Amino acid sequence: MRLAVELDPLNPFVRALHGVQLLMADDLQGAIRVTEEVLASTPGFGFGYYTLIHAYHYLGEKAIDWYELGFQITGPNVPYLGAKVKTPAIQSNPRFIKLLRDMKLDYWTDKYSQPSE
Repeated sequence: MRLAVELDPLNPFVRALHGVQLLMADDLQGAIRVTEEVLASTPGFGFGYYTLIHAYHYLGEKAIDWYELGFQITGPNVPYLGAKVKTPAIQSNPRFIKLLRDMKLDYWTDKYSQPSE
C-alpha cells in the first residue's frame, strides 16, 4: 500500500484504501488520520466514511456521528444501512433509529426499535 500511495499520492481512492488497510491492521488512529485527511482534501468523496465508522466504533466513540454524516451523502450503500450495522449498542441507539427512520428504512427502524428478546 505504501508503494501505491508513493506512486499516486494525490489519488483519493488510493489514499482511502490505505486507510482501510490500516483499519484491517488494527492501526485505528492511523486509519482515522489518513481517512479524515482524504475526506477533508476531497469534498464530496464518498469513500471512507465506513472506515471511520468502524475505527471510531472500535475506539468507543463517534460511530453514530459518522453514520449520520456518511448517509447524508446519498449513495449506493444507503439502503443497506440497517443490514450493515451488526453492533447491538449501535442498533439500539436512539440516534441510529432516528437515522433509519429519516432514511425511510422502516423495516430496520421497526426491527431495532423492538426490545431484544
